[in-house]
Amino acid sequence: MKFMLNQAAIEVTRRCNLKCNHCMRGPSQNIDITENIIDSFLDNDEILSIGELLFSGGEPTINSAMIIYTIDKIINNYLNIYRLSMVTNGIVFDHDLIDAFNRFNNYRNNREKKEVIDSCRGDYSLIGNRILESTDNHVFITFSIDKYHKKIPNSNFKLYKEYGSKLNFLKYTIDDYDIYKTGYSNIGDEYNYSLRELRYYKEPGAYFIVDYLYLCANGLLTSNGMGMYQDMDRINYGFIQDISIENLMCEEGKPIYGRDKIIKKV
Repeated sequence: MKFMLNQAAIEVTRRCNLKCNHCMRGPSQNIDITENIIDSFLDNDEILSIGELLFSGGEPTINSAMIIYTIDKIINNYLNIYRLSMVTNGIVFDHDLIDAFNRFNNYRNNREKKEVIDSCRGDYSLIGNRILESTDNHVFITFSIDKYHKKIPNSNFKLYKEYGSKLNFLKYTIDDYDIYKTGYSNIGDEYNYSLRELRYYKEPGAYFIVDYLYLCANGLLTSNGMGMYQDMDRINYGFIQDISIENLMCEEGKPIYGRDKIIKKV
């Protein structure tokens, strides 16, 4: 059985170079994701495609080597992942990491051109108005610039834009009403960690999972990337190496649009 994921997240590290008083994570942990955990997720034959893959943390740039490993694996194995994103505090600039994001952007541009050409089966008259130019819309890096984070050096902004000129850069400001009273925070609404819904529906040849899966740095899989690390380690689906997505959706999935529920094979 094949599944298309709308969004997935990989927590590449639980380390952080800041200690923000609003952070719902709480104390950082000296835990980095490893190659074998990433392999267990990306080598899964059940996953047909991923719409967006988010690199999370901690501060993800601290473990840029595993982001680069993931990107090169996607390219070398010709995996169908449409978009990459990362949220960072911007304190670290890693030239090799930006080069990897550039490689993925070029990979997606070339793959989309090839898919258009292949669909025409050599008859270029069928291309019509279909886009063949590079869209450069495949990598989004978001900087946290609110009052709770340390100010990002202007030199880093310039480096990101200079070496990632074809990437998309966004700035994000968190408001007080977006803060929950958990982790380091003693303001905001009370937050009770729980697993979220895994909604899905049937597409021709595959099931489309609307809600996202979150892979923790220690290999645990959950549907909720918010809250303290202790909460994520307490409530989850188990380790990625032990999980079948088909079984997970049978037990935890919720069909939408009036579709039938996936029935576990006997």
